[in-house]
Amino acid sequence: MDEIDQFCTSENRMCNAFIESDMILHEVEYSIASYCYLKKKKLLTPEGVTLGAEILYDFNELPTWPEYLDANAIKFATKGGILQGRADYPDCLDWSKFTILP
Repeated sequence: MDEIDQFCTSENRMCNAFIESDMILHEVEYSIASYCYLKKKKLLTPEGVTLGAEILYDFNELPTWPEYLDANAIKFATKGGILQGRADYPDCLDWSKFTILP
């Protein structure tokens, strides 16, 4: 069973888009939280710190998500995850490098 099928009763485009955008939001939040935890615990090499940050800054590029999601919805969910990461880990990353933020 597809993960979305657990929550949506039909092939309703709006329901699917809601679930997918929520998954994007949590993926961004989790990625930032994991990186910042590992960095704080000094479990990353200097190269790992640099590479990890570069990967996170790639969220600016708005990766390709399912085609039925509106680009604005993707941007909104991605920004929400980054903003939550910035609130939770203010000293972890150079937040100015997230050009998607206002």
